[in-house]
Amino acid sequence: MAIQILQLGIGTIPVNTPKDPLGTAVATGKARIVKNMRFVNTSTTTSVALNIYVVAGSETRLVSPSNLTLAPGALYIDDQEITLEATHKLKATPGATGGPIDFVLSGIERDVS
Repeated sequence: MAIQILQLGIGTIPVNTPKDPLGTAVATGKARIVKNMRFVNTSTTTSVALNIYVVAGSETRLVSPSNLTLAPGALYIDDQEITLEATHKLKATPGATGGPIDFVLSGIERDVS
């Protein structure tokens, strides 16, 4: 059973554009634990609202504070573990102003069997 410590995602979320910070859903036969998520509002003048969800099949559940407001240049760190099974993914939804938001996600991935 292989376990890998990984940078699960890195990139930028444009304003008013939902994005999966992991890039893709968890592959069949794999499981992931997101150990740390960092989101930074790169705007120097405007705050941005952010919501982060786990998407598991037809279920979508909020896992961040609702409409979390990031001030210009502010950092949000979530270091609570989130376990994801095959086909699960994350969705980050920024507000209509502010941003863009830079992000880095770290964690582990392992084989299920």
